[in-house]
Amino acid sequence: QARDVQPSEVTFGVLLEACHEASDSARAEKVFEDLQRCGLRPNVVHCTALMKCLTGEGRLDDAEQVLRWMLRSPDSPPDLLTYSMLVKARAERGDVRGAMRVLQEMLGRGIEPDAVALHSALAGCCTAELAPAELQRVLQWLVDRGLKPSTTTLSILVKALAAREAWDD
Repeated sequence: QARDVQPSEVTFGVLLEACHEASDSARAEKVFEDLQRCGLRPNVVHCTALMKCLTGEGRLDDAEQVLRWMLRSPDSPPDLLTYSMLVKARAERGDVRGAMRVLQEMLGRGIEPDAVALHSALAGCCTAELAPAELQRVLQWLVDRGLKPSTTTLSILVKALAAREAWDD
């Protein structure tokens, strides 16, 4: 802006991606604020890029606040990628219940999860302290919502059971 060159939505998208690469969510939040201050409207790409920065630093609740903002904004409704990122972030931290909650919200908004989102939730069972019976309930819940068991599904289940030394389950 110092040389009378006005930033565009693309400029801000690139800046947000750079913040992610630098693992600098605080700067990403400032860039997001600057985007709005310039009179531009954040779109789903901007919001998802900010959420990627936040989840990358473990700031999952802050990322969900961005999701809430998106739900109130007519310009940036969350999409499959937005929800899948949150499912994966929750699951990677062993928060299977949180991942399932996000999946449920996603379904409630009419967005069908793909195999990647469903497998991400299931993979969370590998890091969570779930009993084998609870793991089976999670799997059934996912199958009921569209997961088609595959070799990937089986691999995730075996890994989760092996982590608990639940060889007989």
